Amino acid sequence: ARIEPLPLREFPKEFRTAIRLNPRHAPAHVFYGLFSVAAGEVSEGVARAMRARELDPLSAVTNIGVAWACMFAHRYDAAIDALRQTLDLEPMFRQAQGALCGAYMFAGQNETAARLLAEYGYVWGRPLPGADILPKVLARDGEQAFIRTLLELMEAAGGEATFPAIALAASHARAGHIEEALTRLERIVDERNGQSVFLFVEPALEVLRDEPRFQALLARLSGLRSAKA
Repeated sequence: ARIEPLPLREFPKEFRTAIRLNPRHAPAHVFYGLFSVAAGEVSEGVARAMRARELDPLSAVTNIGVAWACMFAHRYDAAIDALRQTLDLEPMFRQAQGALCGAYMFAGQNETAARLLAEYGYVWGRPLPGADILPKVLARDGEQAFIRTLLELMEAAGGEATFPAIALAASHARAGHIEEALTRLERIVDERNGQSVFLFVEPALEVLRDEPRFQALLARLSGLRSAKA
């Protein structure tokens, strides 16, 4: 039997129920915070994520949740600080390593991002063979070549069989492959992929904001923003 996903508009109620049952349950606070940011309640969402860290400051998962809330809110310096704290707690936390590289890219610090990608050899928690060439590509050929090469390495490492679908779509957008990015995002929404809630706030998708097809996707997901977080 097919299991129907919970409607987006029901998420806030479920999070509030979980927190009412256990007010000190940090994961409920951090995921409620992420949902709130995605729903457009940016300040409230970041505050909810920060509350989770107050409740469980030694949890790497909680700290990376705070980082993503800050990243979605375009508070990149705060995201970098949170990810550094996450890696202090768990130095080999691969998802945090990749997220830190992304935060540096969004903050315009591509040299640091490329250096760390080469050092870690991971992105989105998965191995990225060939990442050691990225600093050289950036230095020799510039930012767009660096972004395109990163995408090529991700595709060569398995594409959507290895990395989250939204990560590949966002990478295509940053590389200037607008039609490909939109086609992938439409599939994500058609398949009711849970990652679709972050189309509103994923920084790499800013380049698509004025595209009619992207605006149509956001309209399809508008139930998310109509729900009071």
